[in-house]
Amino acid sequence: MEQSLNVLIEKAKKAALEVLLHNNKGPFFHLPRTAGWGYPEPYTRDLMIASLGILVTGNETLIHSLRRVFQVLAKNQTR
Repeated sequence: MEQSLNVLIEKAKKAALEVLLHNNKGPFFHLPRTAGWGYPEPYTRDLMIASLGILVTGNETLIHSLRRVFQVLAKNQTR
């Protein structure tokens, strides 16, 4: 039972990583898209929630993408 649970967890991790990588560059200034195939725009709230998953992966491509998000936010958010 535990082994099948571990297999299921690994499949879920792989699927989540595939989604994050797919969403890594959207059409809007090459910022990540947040809703996958449905919405091309980056939404700050959704990106902040996704950032938890991005950081846990340790994937440098995704972390670089998140860094770009923070840089754009820093330039454009109201102070």
